[in-house]
Amino acid sequence: MQGGEKLSLEQIRALLKASQEVRFAGHRRAEVYAWVGKTLREQGYAKQPREAKGLLRTYLLKMTGLSRAQVARLIGQHTSSGEVKEAVYRRPLFPTRYTRADAALLATVDEARDTLSGPATRKILEREFTESSGSRAKSQHCRSAIQRTSGRRRLHERRPNQSAGKKSQQQT
Repeated sequence: MQGGEKLSLEQIRALLKASQEVRFAGHRRAEVYAWVGKTLREQGYAKQPREAKGLLRTYLLKMTGLSRAQVARLIGQHTSSGEVKEAVYRRPLFPTRYTRADAALLATVDEARDTLSGPATRKILEREFTESSGSRAKSQHCRSAIQRTSGRRRLHERRPNQSAGKKSQQQT
C-alpha cells in the first residue's frame, strides 16, 4: 500500500476479508493524514452509498491503526473542508492585565518612595490618579521617568535592627 495505488471497493472488501496483518506504513502523522485524504478523495467518499462509506471507514481503521473516533473526525474534516490536515496547536494565553510600561511605572513609584508596602504604594497611586485626573503633562512626565530608570535595579543595604541596639544599651 506504500505505492498508493487506487483500489476498487471490491478490492478493498477482499483485502479486509483476506488479511489481518496489512497496514499502511506512515511514520509521521502528516503522512497518515495525507494518505487518508488521498484515499477519501480518490474513492469519492461523499458520493458513496452508506454501505460503501462503512467499508471505507473500516479500511481506513485497519490500514492506519487510528481509533474510530480519530477516523470519524478525519472523515468529518474531509467532508466539510475537502481536505485532511493537522490542527495547529495554539497554546492558551491568559490576557495580560498590566503592560511592561505599567510594571516600570510601578517600579519607579516604588523606588521613589523607598519601597513601601504594597497597600501603601497602591494608595499613593490612587491618590495621584484622582488628584491629577489623568492630565497629559503628568503622563508625559511618567513616561520620561520610566525611560530614565528602565533597567536600573536598586540594591538595599541591610539596616541594623534598631530594637536589638536598644536592648543591648538597656542591659548595660
